[in-house]
Amino acid sequence: MQEVTFKIAGTSDQQSNILLAGRLKKLPGVEQVIVDLAEAVAEIRYDPEQIGVGRLQEALADAGYQVIELY
Repeated sequence: MQEVTFKIAGTSDQQSNILLAGRLKKLPGVEQVIVDLAEAVAEIRYDPEQIGVGRLQEALADAGYQVIELY
């Protein structure tokens, strides 16, 4: 497993963040998602054999979030 942290824009409330986390967890290879509203980050643990960072970034964009930075 690997972890990646995305600094994101578009986080507005806790309900939206819960929905985002649920949406990302449905992707194959995603094991854990933590969305921090105060820090405006999404931390994702994933299996790189099943999904890549590019697909994760695309899923964030599809959900209406803008990736500002990648850690």
